[in-house]
Amino acid sequence: MGAGGLWIGPWFHQPPETARKDGKRVLLRRLCFGPAESWVWYELDGAFFREVRVLEGLQTSEASVDAVSREDLRRLLDAEAVLCESQGGADLAALFRAEAVKLL
Repeated sequence: MGAGGLWIGPWFHQPPETARKDGKRVLLRRLCFGPAESWVWYELDGAFFREVRVLEGLQTSEASVDAVSREDLRRLLDAEAVLCESQGGADLAALFRAEAVKLL
């Protein structure tokens, strides 16, 4: 599959974004369909965050945002690259590796 995203189980893994929206630059987005929820890791003003949103069910519209360290985010991007590559997403893996290198 190309760098547009990759399905792994119920999760759709999306590549890093190059443009900023509302000051945020998304480094990793995972969307789950069953139940629907989104997990987004992003950079904002030099700090890093993880945002979790519930999109359906009794907890619809619940969200949490947590700060993430640069090192933890780098490890996550490295792990995401390994996962995507193991599932046939070499193009996507390369994008995550490139982002991880930027965090060194």
